[in-house]
Amino acid sequence: MAYSISETQLRSLGTCFTPFTEEEKQKSFAKEYLIAINFAKELDYYRAVTTFKRSKVLAEIEEPDRVHQAEYAILLSYFLANRFYDVAREFERSNLRKEMQPDFPAFHDLVIILHESYLKIGNEEKAKEALSLLDKQDEVTTDRIEVYDVLDKGRFKELYTYTQNKPYGDDLQFFIDQYQSKAKSMRTAALLSMVIPGSGYLYAGQTRSFVTSFLLNTLFIVAAVHLFNKNHIAAGVVVLGFEMGWYFGAIYGSARAVKFYNERLYGKQARWLAEEYKFYPALNLKCAF
Repeated sequence: MAYSISETQLRSLGTCFTPFTEEEKQKSFAKEYLIAINFAKELDYYRAVTTFKRSKVLAEIEEPDRVHQAEYAILLSYFLANRFYDVAREFERSNLRKEMQPDFPAFHDLVIILHESYLKIGNEEKAKEALSLLDKQDEVTTDRIEVYDVLDKGRFKELYTYTQNKPYGDDLQFFIDQYQSKAKSMRTAALLSMVIPGSGYLYAGQTRSFVTSFLLNTLFIVAAVHLFNKNHIAAGVVVLGFEMGWYFGAIYGSARAVKFYNERLYGKQARWLAEEYKFYPALNLKCAF
């Protein structure tokens, strides 16, 4: 359930920090920073990060109070580019760790960025630690992100807990019911292919795969029987080996086809929910560059 914020959405967000003064705009760090913003708003995050880093180096010399702003812009760029390992790495070696306080201008968004990034790289402990800081400040956003975490992982038992007394509860319950009524069984697909070679593909909605698998299995069976009847034992064994490969391949393949079908079904409905109710972390950012 990856989500990429659009250029229009990004441009609609203001900055969390105070605008540069006319005096600051004359300094090199500010010029680099403003150039980087243009790159970022064009979704060119690679050049944005490179330029923000130059701005940070210059700010350390010209305007130390603006260093944190450049560091945050680097993290935000990495986050929007879905480079979560880079977010974690940059944060750990930055001075922003000392700024994890509610009075930091971008505190709200920084917590969201860190929570999502740590979660994506498998560090659930730090992800929970980050979100706990936001829980005290913004319960609505915290709730949305918690729902997204569960929705993203498809944990239905936990999803049920969010269907009661929530503005999105009815739609979430409908989503669960619809998915469970339309989802298909991998076991059923495999069993069907065991009985009639390739029929599991038909169950998964892949008619062409079914026809191909069924015809090839039939062809190899007929060929093997013919060879055995003609006493061409060695050739018959070879052809039978090919048939067994296609037979077991169809069992495994049809089960995988059902898994793909279910994932596509789930993803389509879940993405609508996540966008409609702003479960996506990126949609809860209050500021940008």
